[in-house]
Amino acid sequence: MNLNKNSLKIFVGVLIAFVMVMAVTGISYGANIKQVAHDSNAVVKLFTDGTAKVYLATNVVGNYAEVTKAYSTSDGMNYTARNLTTADLSGIQSVTMLSYPFGSFLFLKTDGTVVQWMLNTINMKLGTTGYEISQAATNVSSIVTGPNNTVLLTKSGTIVVFFVSMMPGSVPSTITNSNIKQVVAGYNFILVLKNDGTVQAGGTTTKGALAIPSGLNNVKMITAGYHHVIAIKNDGTIVKWGDNSLGQFNNIPAKVDLTTILSMSAKTHDTVVTKKDGNLLAWGQNATYFNLKATTISGVVNPADLATYGGSMPALIAIKSTEAVIVSNYPMLPISNVPGVKFQK
Repeated sequence: MNLNKNSLKIFVGVLIAFVMVMAVTGISYGANIKQVAHDSNAVVKLFTDGTAKVYLATNVVGNYAEVTKAYSTSDGMNYTARNLTTADLSGIQSVTMLSYPFGSFLFLKTDGTVVQWMLNTINMKLGTTGYEISQAATNVSSIVTGPNNTVLLTKSGTIVVFFVSMMPGSVPSTITNSNIKQVVAGYNFILVLKNDGTVQAGGTTTKGALAIPSGLNNVKMITAGYHHVIAIKNDGTIVKWGDNSLGQFNNIPAKVDLTTILSMSAKTHDTVVTKKDGNLLAWGQNATYFNLKATTISGVVNPADLATYGGSMPALIAIKSTEAVIVSNYPMLPISNVPGVKFQK
């Protein structure tokens, strides 16, 4: 009996010590990868416990070094280095890469605030790459980025628009800024899905993305690439409009079983659909480019996303139960040393 009590005391002591070490170091234990954001300069891993890790490209193709320091400034000129803290990389709901400047991203925090990280890509050394952290907005529920714009959707159903480098923009007059359920962004345009199932658009594109089909309603979800738009209605009917000059609508069926669909994401001239059974569908110009074989990409547990590199080169990011898989034939993309991230052609 005494032995059991002593053993219990030892176990509790070790457990307390372990928890204290975890709290001090900010190490995530047992958390799976929830999301990966990636461009030519950085890889950001978000875990299911709301923590994140940031990796910066080195001067060796395919190698990334984990970032441990941040730079802050009060006057925009004189930077002061500090260690990244647990608070910097915790309490995160999602991460979004900005289309420009490369290597810049937004953290959407669980409290609805947005933190912007601006990477100084001139000095690519671990721990000496500069960051500028700034507050972007509050009460945000989701973030979307287009080729030259970023839009924040708030919990109250309104949107906040930013242009390149997060310069403040304005909501197009053709969009009623209320009762918005979803927003997507393309090249020089944005579209919103309203709570009543209708769609509104605004911008300056001349390639047909603003030409919403007459009478379109009962829409469940929308997505947009550079110049094309795809909508799925509540009955599974697919409606598409915009530019198809590069095969953006290749492989798209007339209808899908909406009960099997988890999400839909478009970039450049392509669209990827994540199914609830863990399989993916690819539509568009480079549908075969992603090498979507059931034996290699099945088992996806979170919505797959598309990323772009070098202007219009696509890459697919799929999150499986134990790893993230990035699929692309673009030669500058190989990743060789980021734990939990696998690159394949």
